[in-house]
Amino acid sequence: MLHVAPEECLENIVLGAANHCVQIDLLRDDVDLNADLTRLPFPNETFDAIICNHVLEHVANDKAALKECKRVLKSTGTAILSVPVKGELTFEDASITSEEDRIHYFGQKDHVRQYGEDFGARLESLDFEVDKKTADDAFTQSEVLRFGLGPGTGSYYLARKRLSA
Repeated sequence: MLHVAPEECLENIVLGAANHCVQIDLLRDDVDLNADLTRLPFPNETFDAIICNHVLEHVANDKAALKECKRVLKSTGTAILSVPVKGELTFEDASITSEEDRIHYFGQKDHVRQYGEDFGARLESLDFEVDKKTADDAFTQSEVLRFGLGPGTGSYYLARKRLSA
């Protein structure tokens, strides 16, 4: 499994669930490898699973990052992807560079876009098969409450390589 920018709250769960997990981050020194998501240092079809939560909105070239995820994902693998979603359409503008403007337009000073409900279609345009899920699809109601996954926590996307017919 590849865990991108691993979250402390998920770390023990992920490490316990995977036979082998590689944790990467661009800057942190407490991971297995510092790596750029747009240029992953792994061979094709390395991972059965990829977890990438709330990372892509920070990546200038998200399409390159997603293509790399697809490249290192096994043909039978699944990428679990989540991004903050607001509105119908993704908004991005590379000329928006000040922290103040990024907070205004993208919701955070280090975000480079605000994804919309079209995120699944963006994935499909890169030849992923996509299933959109919510916390209620994966957890019991008591787990949703215990993990703080109530309303407003958004959706996540299960993305698999589209196999040619």
